[in-house]
Amino acid sequence: MKYKSIISFHFTRTRVHEVTKLEILLEPLWDLGEVYADSGYLSDNNCLAIVMKCGTPFICPKKTTTGKTSKVRAFAEMIE
Repeated sequence: MKYKSIISFHFTRTRVHEVTKLEILLEPLWDLGEVYADSGYLSDNNCLAIVMKCGTPFICPKKTTTGKTSKVRAFAEMIE
């Protein structure tokens, strides 16, 4: 059986959006492998940040999310 672990965290004030904090969480990490996150982290920039650290993003899409307008290949592949 494989286990998934929380390997990084960052506390923010109540009105700070998660989407802006993923790069801070990834900063000390390399060779990420699979990265799972909730829809609060969904963005082209975050997918690109994961790929740049040798990872594959698995971010939960929102109901209205399509990969059609994304310029980041990893984002579009994740949504397909």
